[in-house]
Amino acid sequence: MDAINIHNTTMLHLMKKLWMLSALIPMALMAADNTHPLGTANVFEQLTPFKSYYDTQPEWPRHYGWKPYMRYLWDMKQRGWPNGDIPVGAYWEAYQQLPRMPHITLDEPWQNLGPYNHGGRCRVIRFHPDNTQIMFAGSVSGGMFKSTDGGENWFPISDFLPNISVGCFELDPVNANVMYLGTGEGYYNGDAVLGIGLLKTTDGGVSWNTTGLAYPYNQGKSILKLSIDPRNTQIVLASNNDNLKRSTDGGGTFVNVLTGEFKDLVRDPQNLDVLFASAGSPWGSGNNGIYKSTDNGLTWARVEAGLPPVNQIGRIVVSIYPQNPQIVFAGICGTFSYNGTATIGIYRSIDGGENWTRMSQNGVNHYSSQGWYDMSIGVKPGESNVIFSAGLDLHRSTNSGLQWTRVSHWDADINSPQYIHADHH
Repeated sequence: MDAINIHNTTMLHLMKKLWMLSALIPMALMAADNTHPLGTANVFEQLTPFKSYYDTQPEWPRHYGWKPYMRYLWDMKQRGWPNGDIPVGAYWEAYQQLPRMPHITLDEPWQNLGPYNHGGRCRVIRFHPDNTQIMFAGSVSGGMFKSTDGGENWFPISDFLPNISVGCFELDPVNANVMYLGTGEGYYNGDAVLGIGLLKTTDGGVSWNTTGLAYPYNQGKSILKLSIDPRNTQIVLASNNDNLKRSTDGGGTFVNVLTGEFKDLVRDPQNLDVLFASAGSPWGSGNNGIYKSTDNGLTWARVEAGLPPVNQIGRIVVSIYPQNPQIVFAGICGTFSYNGTATIGIYRSIDGGENWTRMSQNGVNHYSSQGWYDMSIGVKPGESNVIFSAGLDLHRSTNSGLQWTRVSHWDADINSPQYIHADHH
């Protein structure tokens, strides 16, 4: 094995271990029992292999995984004692005390003293189906927020849930008081807060209940995508890190319909029985690829004509052109071992996903080495040639992906109109 392959193997092992560790520490904080903390977990001891590795690497450029490692270290240092110890079960103990507290809100007025520039990742924004002044935004570690004035002001609607990591969120298109909140950010970043399943409210977020997708935090799962049939809102599809599931009773029970790590799920707006689901483990899997259903998610077939070989495909994002759903775009990154999860290409189908053509040219890389973490794609309604593709920065094409213009610059001066924070999810 040559030096490059040794380096890649080492990094893949460390990144996977870091993601597993990101589940371990919060699991310790939220141990699923009612007993007092029985011990401690030490952050510094558990991060020793990562520190040993990066201490041997050049100061710059940092190697893959450096940012998740440092984010995770900083995050955990804020929650532990100076020596790195974190009490096992502390979070769960606090949550158990909530019902015994005489007041769970404060009567005294409080003033926010900041800081104001430390917003976390937001992976989902949704509008009320009947009133676009009502908006919802989900933070991957800060909960679900609601605005009733078009985004001018926001208030939380999930503060007292035992898990406030929002990975996905959908409103019932017929009865917007019914909402589904998928917990967990299952994208392998070391600072991710993972989930406890799919939650549901029937009163606009006043109260929440578990569904047929519920599991302990220590299973390390997250709900990744949701789709609700607007003709029959009892039909709900949900994906996690293991498979795609389907419910016919509003989330009461689910059955598996596909195996794989499904990180995108889109429905044809004109033929609602047609859906596309994309499976994409960045470590590679025989299940990776784009799947199509023509019977509302009951059965699925993988579509492969014109796409890269399955053993090269990592994560995939999909966008349907709403005015003509025969036009579908897909952004595809490679696996860690193939190209470090950089962009393989932007692909287009003009026959409803049956056949695909790579539109982007050689050398186009919108994802840097972070396709496992941040990538998105969208086609402009009314203009099928205008495509937006994002990863580290946002890029725009006006000829269906043949040429691209970078329209945001994470490395620009923070006061520049072109500056947008890196990483588009």
